[in-house]
Amino acid sequence: MIIFGYNQLYLYLNKITRQAKMEEVIQKVLKQKNNKIQGSTVSAYVKVAANKAPKAISKKTGGKTVVGSKLSLKYTYYDSESDKEGKTTIQWYRADSADGVKKQRIKNANKRTYTLTKADLGKYIIVEIKPVAKTGSKTGTKTTVATKTSIKQK
Repeated sequence: MIIFGYNQLYLYLNKITRQAKMEEVIQKVLKQKNNKIQGSTVSAYVKVAANKAPKAISKKTGGKTVVGSKLSLKYTYYDSESDKEGKTTIQWYRADSADGVKKQRIKNANKRTYTLTKADLGKYIIVEIKPVAKTGSKTGTKTTVATKTSIKQK
């Protein structure tokens, strides 16, 4: 709650998460009062909303599910406070089913693309994304997406 001198102007700020945003709101109030505040007391109470972790949304894999083809991960990074994306981690796996039965980590497969090998034949490919923000609540929850079919020979 912000109280401006004798005017007893109360402004409730429910979702302030950044100092810059708070200053923007104060400037708007000052403009409404023609930059004149009576009295000498200005006190502030701000309830800061918890910063939420980022998410990977609209995720999918693209490409042909045949040995030798390249699969690509597509996702949208989302952060409700607009924190920029940091070093989001990606890891590819092979498994006996799309739901991860006997999931095995694929060594050095940690980029947005993965080229299918003979070891993937008959397996489903799963990619795990852990979104990371540069600031705020940095690490989001891991999420996965899998190929709809098992990997076939050319």
